[in-house]
Parts: sequence; structure tokens; C-alpha cells
Amino acid sequence: MPHSPPQQLTHTLQSLTPTEMLATIDFLQQELQKSAHQIQQDVAIHHQLQKVEDALRVSEEKFRAIFDSTFQFIGLLDVHGVILEANKTALDAVGVERSQVIGVPFWEAIWWTHSPALQTQLQQGIQRAAAGELVRFEAQHILADGTPVYVDFSLKPIIDQDGKVVLLIPEGRDITDRRAMEIALRETLRSLEFQKLALDEAAIVAVTDCSGVITEVNDQFCQISQYSRAEVIGQTHQLINSGYHSEEFFTQLWETIAAGQVWKGEIKNRAKDGSFYWVDTTIVPFLDEDGQPFQYLAIRFDITAHKIAQDTIHEQAALLDVATDAILLRDLDQKVEFWSHGAEKIYGWSATERSPKMRRIYFMQTKP
Repeated sequence: MPHSPPQQLTHTLQSLTPTEMLATIDFLQQELQKSAHQIQQDVAIHHQLQKVEDALRVSEEKFRAIFDSTFQFIGLLDVHGVILEANKTALDAVGVERSQVIGVPFWEAIWWTHSPALQTQLQQGIQRAAAGELVRFEAQHILADGTPVYVDFSLKPIIDQDGKVVLLIPEGRDITDRRAMEIALRETLRSLEFQKLALDEAAIVAVTDCSGVITEVNDQFCQISQYSRAEVIGQTHQLINSGYHSEEFFTQLWETIAAGQVWKGEIKNRAKDGSFYWVDTTIVPFLDEDGQPFQYLAIRFDITAHKIAQDTIHEQAALLDVATDAILLRDLDQKVEFWSHGAEKIYGWSATERSPKMRRIYFMQTKP
């Protein structure tokens, strides 16, 4: 049942003339329309606010998903260093819940309490970051299982449109593996340096590029070749070629090392003054990631005295071999090392027939 209009309103309407009544009704209709329009606006604003709230919620969920899924340790601090947020990676690393660190001064949180020195360094870093400076240093932290990790840590200031620092973002990247590799690399380089020193003392060393152009030599190379480094660098080994070896000899050498294989052999070289010297040579190719040589390391040992001694022995052996007398050479174990043609004629045994392990030779014995 419809409500009756209030008595006061009824009395007021009855006192109006028809013209006034029409004007009043028109006014009331306009007010009703305004109210309806305002209600529509309020409803629209409410819907918009709801959409904004939904968007903010989705955005926060996305942020939290990204924030918590990153492998880096990330947080959020106020300008005084109090923790406002910490991601799951950072929390899980030390085995704590978010509620245990929110509102705590960062340097008093579990990540830093194992080292008073780091706590002091962090406090100083927070002061610098709050002044607008990007702070970065390396820190060691202890995980929940007691494992130490090395972290590349930074503090980044967030500045508002007025140029004021309003927040600080702490971030840490686990560099334990990289640190271990750096330590191993330093140890390897140190070991190689010692090996290089030892090699430089004992051997003649030269390094060339893939075309054979000399890029590095040691003092031993300069000493035996009589060339200075300035005279050698940028040249090829043609500079010390003696002309003793054939073209085929060097072709085979280059084919071997160009295929990535080590070459070993004896080479006769010529020094700056024209004298000759022999070197026992090993050439090692250095290969790139595609297995192609990009430089060569030549390690040589001076065997000139040995080669001269060999030549002398051969000359003496030739002289002994033409003698008509029976000449035998035995080592300390009485093993026959040399059996001349004269011995063959006298005893009737050729050098291949007699046993190299014979303990004694009966000089008067003849072959039946």
C-alpha cells in the first residue's frame, strides 16, 4: 500500500496556485534527476574503485611472485635501515619467517649477526645510501645449514620526484661458485707462473701466432740465437733457418702442428754470427674453442754439444771401421758395442752374427 504524503507537505501543496504547484513539481523532478545522476556517479566511482583495487591486488600478487621467485636476495628498507620487506629467497637462505625480520634494523637481522665487522660496514653503508649513494661490497654469510656463501651485496637508494631518498633496496647475488673459480684460477696462474719461471731457466722458449710470427721469446732464446727481442718479435723462424733441413721437413712439421698435434724433433739453427746450434724441439699448438690453433709454444733444449759428440764418435767409428786389425768396444758389463770389419775378417763373424750380449771374446778362436 503506497505511503500517504506527509500532512505538512499536503497542506503546503494545497496552498499553492496551479502555476506555483507546477513550478514546484518541476523543481522536485530536477532535484530527483540530480540525485539519480549523483547516485549513478557514485556507483560508477565505486565500480572504478573496485577495479583499481582488483588491479592493485593482481599487481601485488605479480610483484610478490616475481619478488619471491628470483634467485637473488632482495629486500626493502626505510631510510633508517629498518626492514619493510624480504623475499622468500633471502628468508629461506637463513631459515626464518617474514614476521621474524619485518620491523627489525637490517644490521641486527640474522644475515649479519655472525660478523660484528660486517654489521658495522652495513650500518655505514645504509647511511651512505640514505644520502643518495649506491653502495656495493662483498660479504660472507652463513646459510641455515651452516654453509658459508659469498655474496655481491648492494644498497640502492630510491628517490622521489622531489629528489628525496624514500626507500632503500638491498640486493645480494650468490657468487660462491664464481669466487671458487677465481681462487682456482689464481692458483692455476700462480702455478703456471712458477712453471714458466722454471721453463725460462731451463729451456729456450718462443711463442708464435697461428701464422708463425714470433710474439714472445725468453732470455735463453736471445742468448743462443744472439738476437735481441726487438730483432726477433714480429719475425718468423726463417730468421734462424740454417738451410740444413729440407723443405719437406718443415712442411711435415707445419702439417702436424696445424692439425693440432704436438711435433717433436731435432732442428739445426743458425745464430746471428753465422754459427750453428742444434735444439731438441717440442712445438705445442694452443687450440681455440673450435679446435683450431691460435698460437704455438716452442720449447727447445740446446743439444749442440751432444750432436758434436755424436759426430766425433761417428768419425772415429769410421776410422776404426777401415782398420785391418780386429777392434772391439765393450761396455762395463762386457757387452760388445762395436765390432769392426777387421774383426769380421779375422774371426769370421759379421757384426750381425755375433751376439751383443757376449760376455767375453776369445781372441784366438776361429769359426769352424
